[in-house]
Amino acid sequence: MKRRTFVLLGMVAATSVIALEVGDSSDEDAIAMVVRRRLDYLKLDPEGLRRFSRDLAAKHVISSAKFHLLSGIRPVYTRYPLSSGSNRLAYLLRHGEDRIVSNYLISTDFFIKGSDETRVVQYLGLIDSRRACGNPFARPPAG
Repeated sequence: MKRRTFVLLGMVAATSVIALEVGDSSDEDAIAMVVRRRLDYLKLDPEGLRRFSRDLAAKHVISSAKFHLLSGIRPVYTRYPLSSGSNRLAYLLRHGEDRIVSNYLISTDFFIKGSDETRVVQYLGLIDSRRACGNPFARPPAG
């Protein structure tokens, strides 16, 4: 077999695997993958994480195309620290991860229970940015 044929077959195989990953994934799976990867030191309630992923995907905070792209590189994303470094890709990846993880943490009881890393983090509900500090009596400023 010629080297060119071997390289071409390798590229076709890699493209096929990526296409299968993208076609077989959902936004919820990508959100849960990011949260699990970034908060691997915490004990997360699996059902709460599923509910959070479903709620955040429904709000379309981050485009579905970005989630599908992330799902396409899932094997690389889960094994290597792509968001560390100073290149443009690392910055964009870190920014997206930070948005998802911060939304998750403020939507759970993690801070309410004193940021205790030994207990299971429970999802309470997606935080509404118009509701300050979770206070049901808080009103947005008149404008």
